[in-house]
Amino acid sequence: MEFFHADLPQLDLGLGAEKYAELLDKTTIVIQNAWPVNFNLALDSFEPQIRGVLNLLDFSAQSAHRAPFTLSQAYRQPTAG
Repeated sequence: MEFFHADLPQLDLGLGAEKYAELLDKTTIVIQNAWPVNFNLALDSFEPQIRGVLNLLDFSAQSAHRAPFTLSQAYRQPTAG
C-alpha cells in the first residue's frame, strides 16, 4: 500500500507523467477518502473536488487492473454545547 499527496483536479493527478503511468500499471484499488463537508458553501465551490473524482474514475477505468474506485465519506454533525 502506498499513499500519495495529489492534486486531483489535474489530469495526471498532480503526480507527473512518469509516476502516473507507473501507477496505471500497478494500481489494484483506488480509495478516495477526503472531501470537504461544509453545507454552507455554494455548490459551485465543489467544482475542483468533483473534477478530482472524475479524474480518479478515469484513472481507475484506464488502469491495467481495472482498479475498483471507492469513495468514502464521513460527516460528524456538530453538537450544541
